Amino acid sequence: MKPDDVESLEIIRNTLKDLVETTISNDDHSDMMLNHEDEPQFEQIYKDILSRFRCILAGQARKLDRQKGIIDEQASTIFELEAQKRKLASDLEVKTGKLALTLEFFGEDGGEYVCL
Repeated sequence: MKPDDVESLEIIRNTLKDLVETTISNDDHSDMMLNHEDEPQFEQIYKDILSRFRCILAGQARKLDRQKGIIDEQASTIFELEAQKRKLASDLEVKTGKLALTLEFFGEDGGEYVCL
C-alpha cells in the first residue's frame, strides 16, 4: 500500500470510531460500552449500531417523504396561482381593450387610458 492509502484508511478508521462512539454516547437507551480488547463483541456491536442507523435513516426517510409531500403541495398551489395570475392578466387585457373601444366610441382619446 502507498503511504497515502494507509493515511486514508487511518482517517476512515478514526472517523468510523468517532461515529460509533458518538452514536453510543448519544443513545439514551444504550447500555453498550466500547472496549477495544473485546474483539469478538465488535461484530455484534457493529450489527447493533448498523441496525440503529437503519432505524434512524428510515425515520429520516419518512421525514423527507413528508417534506417532499409538503413541497409538492406547495408547488401545485404555486402552479395554480400562476395560472390564476395569467387568467387575470388576460381578463385585464380584454377589459382594457373594451374600455379603449368604449372611450373611442364616445369620442375620447382612448390611447391615454389604455395604460391605466
